[in-house]
Amino acid sequence: MLGTLKYQSSWSKFDQIIVSNSLLAGADGIKGSDQGKIFDADYLLEPDLKFMGLKTNRTNIGFKYNGGFSDHLPVYIDIISVP
Repeated sequence: MLGTLKYQSSWSKFDQIIVSNSLLAGADGIKGSDQGKIFDADYLLEPDLKFMGLKTNRTNIGFKYNGGFSDHLPVYIDIISVP
């Protein structure tokens, strides 16, 4: 996936993750990766018939209930234990 949000045929990396310096440095026995990732599981996406490819499976489209999850894909980082 090339982004977290799709408008027409263009994906954008709109969402962000903010972490403290101590998490990046590995303080207190945990360390966060310095690269955010996009969670793009199949159930979060649906075919985009108008602009080709896939689009987010949205909860609402205007005032109409669509039954999906969100208009943005979630972002995450890996957190690991360090000695």
